Amino acid sequence: MTSYLSVVSPLWADENVYLELAQLVLIDSLRPINENTLRMLSWVPHPPFGWYLFAAFSFMPRIASVLTSALCVFFLYHVSKKLCGEGIAKLSTVSLISTWGYMLYSAVAHLDGPLTAFMTISVLSFLAWIRLEDYKYLIFCGLSLGVASLTKYTAAPILLGTFIIWLLLRKRKLNLSMFFKTIVILTVSLIPVALWAYSLSQVYGDFVGHYSEIYDFFPRDPHQIIINLVVYFVNALLLCGFPLLSWVRKRPFDFESRLLLIYSAFLFVFFVLLTPMKAIIYPAQNRYLLPMVPATAVISAKSLIKEKPAERFIILVLQFIDVTLCALLMLLYPPFLSFVSSSISRLIQIFGITGE
Repeated sequence: MTSYLSVVSPLWADENVYLELAQLVLIDSLRPINENTLRMLSWVPHPPFGWYLFAAFSFMPRIASVLTSALCVFFLYHVSKKLCGEGIAKLSTVSLISTWGYMLYSAVAHLDGPLTAFMTISVLSFLAWIRLEDYKYLIFCGLSLGVASLTKYTAAPILLGTFIIWLLLRKRKLNLSMFFKTIVILTVSLIPVALWAYSLSQVYGDFVGHYSEIYDFFPRDPHQIIINLVVYFVNALLLCGFPLLSWVRKRPFDFESRLLLIYSAFLFVFFVLLTPMKAIIYPAQNRYLLPMVPATAVISAKSLIKEKPAERFIILVLQFIDVTLCALLMLLYPPFLSFVSSSISRLIQIFGITGE
């Protein structure tokens, strides 16, 4: 399925935009964008790492998403095994690769697959750092935070907000040396995106104000926030999938699971309060929650490990059936996307809210 999607399926959603940006890199790698190209795009100018990533695999750009997603799976297995043991590491990997949203964005030229990989490496590295106090994980965290923020701006506030909350919860076990090292590495990791934002403002002016005006990033209508909440809640349930049954059956959560839930909840609330109507009416908006999937996969593994083998097998089989059907509907039957879009738009009209 992944091979088919990566090779012969038609362009999906905004793939053409990212491929256009990759072409700009191939034309002039040192100065891929200027005022004219920015205004032609009429699109939020994401930081440039994704453009260079897709340009590097210009012969088949979707391979960039496949490789970064594979890196995410490998790192998830490594850290889960380090922190929780091989059994949970294996179940975490199975839960992740059987999640329909993760598989979908692992096979298309979107920023969300690579973004999920880099954010996951940063989050899991930080978790390993505060648990094991191994300095190399703090370095991994900083590097991946830097790359994630150079892929999409939203990575920086979500990850920094998560890390601050985690540090506050761990303050009794956090010595001065660890705290100082953490602050230095996180600060240095954000210098590249700060330089990019500055250079972009020199070329384009107040791009933050301009695009905030166009897309109305922060909904002011309480009804729209309610719609965002409902739509994202449904998406979160779908992304967690059938292992949610074990969440309910095998509570309570341990401390690591609670930390990962905090990260997932922070990301969820962030986009509920940020997403404009023009984005929420499209089925592809579920991609905004994609970075929470590896974290929830670890939580699922911790619950599944407590299940009897037969019950665990049934849950995972249902999960794999789910990912297969969703992939078939969304990528092999394009009218399904149009049907979902029109259905959501119709529901919004019934509530008396327009996307204008």
